[in-house]
Amino acid sequence: MKIEGITNKILIADDDRTNRLFLKKGVSGLPYEFVFAESGTEALEKILEEDFDLLLLDILMPGLTGFEVIKKFKEHRPDRKIPFIFLTGQSESDSISEGFSLGAVDYITKPFTLIEIRLRIKTHHDLYKSQFELNSYAKNMESLAKERAEQLIHSDRLATLGSMSAGIMHEINNPTTFISGNVQLMQDKFFRLIKEILEESPRANETKIKFMLDELPEMFDGINHGVSRIKKITDGLKAFSRTSHHSEKSIPIDLRDSVKNALRFTKSSIPHKILVNYQEPDEPYIAMASTQEIEQVLINLIVNSSHAIEEIDSPNIFITLSKDLDKTICKISDNGPGIPDEILKKIWNPFFTTKPAGKGTGLGLAICREIIQSHSGSLVYTGALEKGAEFTMTLKGE
Repeated sequence: MKIEGITNKILIADDDRTNRLFLKKGVSGLPYEFVFAESGTEALEKILEEDFDLLLLDILMPGLTGFEVIKKFKEHRPDRKIPFIFLTGQSESDSISEGFSLGAVDYITKPFTLIEIRLRIKTHHDLYKSQFELNSYAKNMESLAKERAEQLIHSDRLATLGSMSAGIMHEINNPTTFISGNVQLMQDKFFRLIKEILEESPRANETKIKFMLDELPEMFDGINHGVSRIKKITDGLKAFSRTSHHSEKSIPIDLRDSVKNALRFTKSSIPHKILVNYQEPDEPYIAMASTQEIEQVLINLIVNSSHAIEEIDSPNIFITLSKDLDKTICKISDNGPGIPDEILKKIWNPFFTTKPAGKGTGLGLAICREIIQSHSGSLVYTGALEKGAEFTMTLKGE
């Protein structure tokens, strides 16, 4: 099935003709279109002109190195996120560290086997495709919520919110089930085969092989976590319309874990220039709550802050945990312009948003407050103009 935005095109750049012939043989039969470049300069020209799903780059090439290709591409197209792999004879730890610091999803050193290349290409393309589908469906869900919200402007919005959320659930359940099923298949079938092949390989003890075997399960878990998060968001939308909503399951949770999970989930959606300041405390911060619902609130507040400060110089988000008697408190703030009084009066209203079309529905804060209130807690705005926005979430301690 063709997915809009997925090109199934993969670029391989290597200045050595023998290596290119070897790679062409190795990737033949895979269901992708491969484009080859003979230099870093040629590789950069191609990825600026065409869209690719995956890049395999040698490091030492004429014109531009593989590292320079990535840096220049990010300068020209900061909005375009393409996974890339460095395929090189550079095995020094400094080179490997620089490769991953640039955002590489993998680092393969020469010599390598054809089966290794095929498996890594397929694995990383499948992961990119799954992530792309998740992002696409999330955007579609937000767009659908916006469209349906606008239809309710002249009617009793809250009275019909339940049916609207049910429609959104119906629209998104099929694709999320498809994604979840494919990831489970990759986990249960493909990864076991990959693991067996690699463990039987004479290179089984190499650091990069062990790294790959360690990281892939976490990548799969991340995709599953994303699918679960989408379901929780739609469930939260449905729950918002209930006047007597209570948290499904309040148990002792450590807010340190909730913050870490929220930061992990929002990492790819927050611009790199935004610095998130969070010093994890040594001691646990226990609250009686639903893990999924609290993480949903934290994610919403973090993303809201990032939207508010993405255009300023030196943007910062600050997250702190504290205690007050039997209460556990989490504050999320930023160094942006804050919220003017005339807007502050409306931020908790359903469907109110100051974001441009396509970037929000105005349901986020309303649902967040409903969730926290269902935990017998509070979510309030504690920021001040010219000092940045700040939201304080207070929950019952253990």
